[in-house]
Amino acid sequence: MSLSLRILIAGWLLWCAPLRGAWEWSAGSTAFLAGAAARDDSSATISFWLWIDATQAANAPVVYMGTAASNGWGLYIPNGTRTVATLFGGVTFGSQSVALSQATWAHVAMVRSGTSYTLYVNGTASSGETRTINAPTGTWGVSRATAAPQMRVAEVAYYTSALSAAQVSMLARGVSPLSVGKPLWYHPLARELHEWMAGADFALTGSNLGPANNHPRVYRPSP
Repeated sequence: MSLSLRILIAGWLLWCAPLRGAWEWSAGSTAFLAGAAARDDSSATISFWLWIDATQAANAPVVYMGTAASNGWGLYIPNGTRTVATLFGGVTFGSQSVALSQATWAHVAMVRSGTSYTLYVNGTASSGETRTINAPTGTWGVSRATAAPQMRVAEVAYYTSALSAAQVSMLARGVSPLSVGKPLWYHPLARELHEWMAGADFALTGSNLGPANNHPRVYRPSP
């Protein structure tokens, strides 16, 4: 099944009925969703919704472009916190972080423009930072097999453009990524699409990954 057809089907499901369950990593989870080969786009945006179930017992990458230990860029939850923070593999932990409420959906985005990176949480921009990264290798994906996060993730999108603050605000208000810019990759990570998405878009390894009982409500505005 082609990517365009999968996106069309996902968009039709979002249009016709609200999705009821996201994907959930539980205590002891070793699940990792590996996506397509990593890219080094000078302008790019990562967008997703995040629900943290508990204080993390280890540094836990959430959505990441590349190999977190040595290259690339993305977001992680630092050990002992319920915070989302920037990470630049093999270079440094980022300077931007925002504490999240437990058991509440939050929209998270990280916008890259050259060497500048800005973290957004619920549409509000952080201070931004400048980093020179090690070019991403490996894949992009959600979580890592050794991190054992306790979280739910949904509506993951990757853009090969630096979204504007207004576009990020739209995503944070619940507008579907399919209606904001043109995502290169889009994964609802919804319970209704659980097996279909695993087989078609992400390569799943590990265990203790299952559907949660809720999903952030996203919608597509009327034409």
